[in-house]
Amino acid sequence: MSVAGVSLRGITLEALDDFARQLKNGESADPALVFFPMHRVERIELDSRNGDIPSVADRFLTKSGRHAIEIFCREVGE
Repeated sequence: MSVAGVSLRGITLEALDDFARQLKNGESADPALVFFPMHRVERIELDSRNGDIPSVADRFLTKSGRHAIEIFCREVGE
């Protein structure tokens, strides 16, 4: 067994609107912390704007009023 892998805090894309709405309404909502061992990682993509198409982080800011980095890039337990 190897401990190499990727830990991510996040939500499914299908839950983005509901999650953003909860935060905008002041409700408590926390993303899940998930570990993927390296043998299960096929690729990792950067979320970025593509011309007029906003990034997922841009959409999240518009819907929730909060920056994705402040929600998804916290230490566990914060």
